[in-house]
Amino acid sequence: TGSLYRLIESKLGVTIDEAIHHIEAALAVGKVAQWLNVEAGSPVLKFQRICYNSRREPVLYEHGFIRADKYSYEIRLKKYL
Repeated sequence: TGSLYRLIESKLGVTIDEAIHHIEAALAVGKVAQWLNVEAGSPVLKFQRICYNSRREPVLYEHGFIRADKYSYEIRLKKYL
């Protein structure tokens, strides 16, 4: 196992410079509830991530759903001077 991003860089020669990761609350319905093994209507997190190279060209797109009870997210905010 390893980082998807390191694999993309080593195998494809594509360097990921930055990403925009969007997360929002949603409800599990249909197949999503089945895939996550939760009851329909359970809270989940819906995400979308677009990764860009140094020229700001999109090189990777991901989207999916995460069980809200199995996910923790930490963000470090730093003051820019």
